[in-house]
Amino acid sequence: MTTHRKRRGAETQRAVAAYLAENGWGYATDAGAGRGGVDILGTPGLDIEVKARRDLSLMAWLRQAAGTGGGLPIVVHRPDGMGLASVDLWPATLHLGQLVPVLRAAGYGDPLPGDGAA
Repeated sequence: MTTHRKRRGAETQRAVAAYLAENGWGYATDAGAGRGGVDILGTPGLDIEVKARRDLSLMAWLRQAAGTGGGLPIVVHRPDGMGLASVDLWPATLHLGQLVPVLRAAGYGDPLPGDGAA
């Protein structure tokens, strides 16, 4: 990996940690380069993998995130051409089977039988 790619990866990780710290995860910090486990620390229940890569290997990245700590595995991907000022527009990916319960808990979707509706 070139020095440029390493630097871009490290700044991407720091940007995601800073964004999360400013938006409800006050203790979020990047784990630093070359460390095993999650890329973002201080986000209990979330296993966040951060990628600043040209290729797109979502399933491999999700497996990597899922193998880190038992939390909700999420991959944040910084596409080429998107700078640090657009961190809120970077895609975040998780498995549909894990997304649906999060959306339901947030109030999205129609009531399901047994949801407790009277």
